[in-house]
Amino acid sequence: MKIVIPYREHSERCRNKNTKPFIDQQSILDLTIEQFKGHDIVLAAIHSDTTEEIAKRHNAERIDLSPNDSGWSDLNYEISQKIKSLVSKDEPICFWLATEITFFINHTADELITHGLQSQDDGFDSTMVVRPFKHFLLNDKFKPDNFNAGAWHPYSQDLDPKFTVTILGVTTQRTMEKYRYVFGPNANPFIANQLYVDIDTEEEFKIAQILWKAFAK
Repeated sequence: MKIVIPYREHSERCRNKNTKPFIDQQSILDLTIEQFKGHDIVLAAIHSDTTEEIAKRHNAERIDLSPNDSGWSDLNYEISQKIKSLVSKDEPICFWLATEITFFINHTADELITHGLQSQDDGFDSTMVVRPFKHFLLNDKFKPDNFNAGAWHPYSQDLDPKFTVTILGVTTQRTMEKYRYVFGPNANPFIANQLYVDIDTEEEFKIAQILWKAFAK
């Protein structure tokens, strides 16, 4: 399967987070590629000498993105157009971010891929990674929405579960082109376990390092 990994070489809030040393001189991008060993890696980034070097080191293909940062919708569409030469319209591909490295503390890449392939066999257009959301939510009247302030444990009262959605999953070129997103309206969720950190800041980078050292197998 093609594993499409878009990334920025020069991130802003956490400088060079994708390519700087994370564990044992390996970056989160290096570690992410390792998790998908046996699959075809496609790096999607603005062209640079660093990206060329990483692609050669991992025997990965490249998609050179435009330098214009116009949001996820346009990025997904651009990738969907540039990946046409690498996959057929309905060939399953996995869209992944290196900043989600802590996903692999609890799951393997093949778990997600197997789920995604089965989902497409079952008629779904894609698979999206979601996570249980257990924090307190207030509605527009500032009343509790997903908990009840009783004297007992607030999560044990048979309330509807809620989930957060990530920009990760198994999809196709057709789905990305049509919906300008990774998944479509007929997506099958893959419920991911905690612990996790989506690395955006220096603090989150350090927390992810601590979790990886403590829990990664």
